[in-house]
Amino acid sequence: MPALPSIFVVMGVSGSGKTTIGAQLALRLHWEFADADWFHPPANVEKMHAGIPLDDEDRRPWLEAVARWIDARRHAGRHGVVTCSALKRRYRAVLIGDRADVRLVYLKGEKALIARRIAARHEHFMPASLLQSLSAAVVRKGRVLLVRRARRPALGLYTLPGGVVEAGETLRAAVEREVREETGMAIEPVGIAGHREAIVRDGAGRVERHFVILAFAARWIAGEPALNEELAEARWVEPAEIAALATTEGLAEIVAAAFERLARAG
Repeated sequence: MPALPSIFVVMGVSGSGKTTIGAQLALRLHWEFADADWFHPPANVEKMHAGIPLDDEDRRPWLEAVARWIDARRHAGRHGVVTCSALKRRYRAVLIGDRADVRLVYLKGEKALIARRIAARHEHFMPASLLQSLSAAVVRKGRVLLVRRARRPALGLYTLPGGVVEAGETLRAAVEREVREETGMAIEPVGIAGHREAIVRDGAGRVERHFVILAFAARWIAGEPALNEELAEARWVEPAEIAALATTEGLAEIVAAAFERLARAG
């Protein structure tokens, strides 16, 4: 039986589902997950915010950073899944090259399907995409931070701090910013713990909003909870206390997965 690869590189065009499938694959295998967007240098992020396309010179340090992430896991005897468009052969040469234990997973879809998914990202207030919203299970001394929402759709429920990704923003930068804006705290995102969905319907049963939230496991770095207008309360709780609280669906499972993710990271 052939040896299991150390790394899967999940590639495809925009709208092919790289982040969704890559994250689920990593969760199923209990491997580390990374999105190549996390590795863009600040100059690239500024360009993307300004709507300026990246050229190959811009992409070179970015691809080299992704390759270092891949090699760090290989050399440590660990496994991982990383998502990256990698549409040019020379990009794939940087990420894979002669690494025999790195495998490419190419996602291919019908043009009409991909076109609909890309259009949905721009035409809907909250499109059904894992790229659109994030949360963080922030852990400190064996406790996780929960916040009670002051607004719909989760009014009165305990959940994790987080929010919507802005265009051109990496997932890691987004979750750090959202936690900082909601609670005033600095965190260190470690990896993805899981995801959940929240579908909001109107009185006639029509879908108003469809949230798909990618949840990070994160370590507390600094600061104490300082609530913004979105939150009614913040509290540090032990995982065993969550069952007694009114929470969003699946919160306890996400928190448990986050503690496991942090334990594996050491």
